[in-house]
Amino acid sequence: MYINLKLAKAKDIHLSKIISLQLLKQAKTSDVSGDLENYCGAVGLQQLIEQGYAECLKSKKNTTLFHLARLSKKGKELLEMLETPDIEEGDINMMDYLVKMYFSDDAEDRKIGNKKATLMYISQFRQIMGFTLHEMYYLCSLFCAEEKFTKVMEYIFFQKKDNPYGKFKDNIESSKLHIFYETNKDRIHKYWEQVIKE
Repeated sequence: MYINLKLAKAKDIHLSKIISLQLLKQAKTSDVSGDLENYCGAVGLQQLIEQGYAECLKSKKNTTLFHLARLSKKGKELLEMLETPDIEEGDINMMDYLVKMYFSDDAEDRKIGNKKATLMYISQFRQIMGFTLHEMYYLCSLFCAEEKFTKVMEYIFFQKKDNPYGKFKDNIESSKLHIFYETNKDRIHKYWEQVIKE
């Protein structure tokens, strides 16, 4: 399991919490109650439940909280973020902005695609291009306003079928967003000067 330690530190999430989340994930398929009790403890597990990262199965059997606890949807999303290389806190916020922007029109016909991959593409694109978060946001805003694009948000950045054996960061020039940027570079930089007040 990969752990994005930079993101964990930025979100003030200790390794013990990450281990507890991983154990809760594994509890779905195997008995990890003893390990969960050792690493997390009753107080720690109760906190994870109160924070919404864990939930309990309903059972009539006389079992402990450590046997019944499972990773919740919120916990799964946090663990997936922490397992994604390269992303930073700002990239997560960027993803939220882009999702709202992307679904503002034709919401019923659109979908994100692979959320974890899309988040990684956003981060890698921004870092490779050397864009600030504001530049990235306004580039995407302009792209969404002007371009007819796929109904899957992930494909704005990368389509596996176009590069079946390649990685996104090695094939960034095939990205629809990259092509848009290169085609409209001067106009985009002028737009940034107008809208970004840093």
